[in-house]
Amino acid sequence: MLFTLLLFPLLFFILTDGINWAGTDGSVSISKKTIYFHAFCGLMIAVIYCAIDWFFVSPVRFAEYSFCEEFVRILIFQILMPVGICAVLYFLPVKESFDYKFKNFALLMFGFFAVFLPYHIYTRANPVPAFLSFAKPVIILGFIIALHYVLKGIAGGFAKKKAGIIVLFFFILFVLLVLPPVIETLWFLSFSPWIVYPVIAVYFAVCLLLIPFLSVKLNG
Repeated sequence: MLFTLLLFPLLFFILTDGINWAGTDGSVSISKKTIYFHAFCGLMIAVIYCAIDWFFVSPVRFAEYSFCEEFVRILIFQILMPVGICAVLYFLPVKESFDYKFKNFALLMFGFFAVFLPYHIYTRANPVPAFLSFAKPVIILGFIIALHYVLKGIAGGFAKKKAGIIVLFFFILFVLLVLPPVIETLWFLSFSPWIVYPVIAVYFAVCLLLIPFLSVKLNG
């Protein structure tokens, strides 16, 4: 439980020093105050989201051992809804530049998942399997890091008016959104650990190394 609770807060402070939270041209830096403010906003959105879930949504469900049904459920309720709600609450009211919003959105998601992920895991599973306690937080961490660079890549493509770059990073975004529920569904349906965990390792390595490399290489 401590791993799930502490992973995001600890990694947040480490990564905010290690990741270049700059504009797509690398010329605009972001202050620590701005970084912490966005993460705090994400955290508060998650608190409200989880409170609504707690009071109005029953955590009890009957498992359907179908790949399609489990995949769609995880994709919608654990990925698309959280990301979509945060996007609406951030992109519509905030009156900043397109580049600024894309540059900072991952910070908002970092704060959101720091609360939402442990809440969702520990209200939906009892006892909690090792996969949910350790593997799933790592997958989501990789997703958020990659999301930062993908959104920078998209913004950079629009700034340079290069359709190829825009299409490439939208495709990568699609894969980023889809693969976490695919992996969790494979685990849920008791696929071999020799399949599930190597896929997790590859996914995390791609999120941490390849996608940042592509973003920097194509947009500078």
